[in-house]
Amino acid sequence: MQIKQVRKVFEPYFLKAKELYGFNSNIDFKIDLKGYSTIGQCIWRDKKNFTIRLHLLLLEKYGDSYLHDVLPHELAHAVVYCLYKNRVKAHGKEWKRILKSFTLVDSKVKYEVLQKIRESKRYRYGCKCKDKVHFISTILHNKIEKKSATYLCKVCKDTICLI
Repeated sequence: MQIKQVRKVFEPYFLKAKELYGFNSNIDFKIDLKGYSTIGQCIWRDKKNFTIRLHLLLLEKYGDSYLHDVLPHELAHAVVYCLYKNRVKAHGKEWKRILKSFTLVDSKVKYEVLQKIRESKRYRYGCKCKDKVHFISTILHNKIEKKSATYLCKVCKDTICLI
């Protein structure tokens, strides 16, 4: 799906924001989000410019249905920022009111993200406690290896070491 098609779906929401809230900022689009946690993102660039980032795989899989959920959601963030700056919560009552004015139905769709969540490797560490094993994430293990951090057993208060 091209940016041109995204703009076509976005236009009615933008006109509604202009009509109801006097919103006239510039919105650019990027289809570059990946991963499993963010399905859309609105970024304030400067005074009157925002970028709405969309999830590539979700857009390919769900098409217009995805756009009709995500675009009003992200546009509501831009409108809220223009009206209130950082004085209100990201998904607070002001944002909810604005989002509701764009859409007829409050969507609760959960999108299946196609990227498999990577399995994190765990490292075995020991301490002075008898038969106690501490399983440490790769990030913490790397900090210990680089000597930028040390971790203590909560029970014996000894520094844990790689087994």
